[in-house]
Amino acid sequence: MVASRYAGALLSLANEQKIADKVHADLLGFQQVWITESEVRAFLTNPVLAPGKKLPFFAAAFSSAFQPLTFQFFEKLLKGRRTNILGEVAAAYDELYQEQMGVVRVWVKSSVPLTEAARNRINDMVQASSLFKEGRQIQLKESVDATLIGGVVVRVEDKQWDASIKTKLDSFKREFEDNPYVAQY
Repeated sequence: MVASRYAGALLSLANEQKIADKVHADLLGFQQVWITESEVRAFLTNPVLAPGKKLPFFAAAFSSAFQPLTFQFFEKLLKGRRTNILGEVAAAYDELYQEQMGVVRVWVKSSVPLTEAARNRINDMVQASSLFKEGRQIQLKESVDATLIGGVVVRVEDKQWDASIKTKLDSFKREFEDNPYVAQY
């Protein structure tokens, strides 16, 4: 993924300058704007507008809010016509930074909001897994999806544990559709 390479380069530069945490804060702020402000996203990703037209707007909006390194990096992406991946670069930087800081992100999708007991149980389950290394911190990212009917789906890195009722029902449905029984008359 191109965005990951850019994010890795930015993190490397930020580590050299010992401002990785400040650049992270810049990118979290930018990511929030990118996600919530569709007009900003549409303007920056418009392929018809030349980078020279976008740069003054970008500078006015972000130069005073960003670290000089962050602004210069995004300026290079703007000039290189890479504005379509700005949001992806910010998200990839966040992932790399969290990994560097020893944070294990756990995505939990449930049919209803999690209780504190459920959160604790998921934390215990992740800590007991082989993916968890001593000294790391768990960060739960929760979302509610009513289509699951019940249960949870837990994802840690590239591993997923699906204990949703929807998945179990879909599995039963496939079993009945693929019935190998042939009546002998």
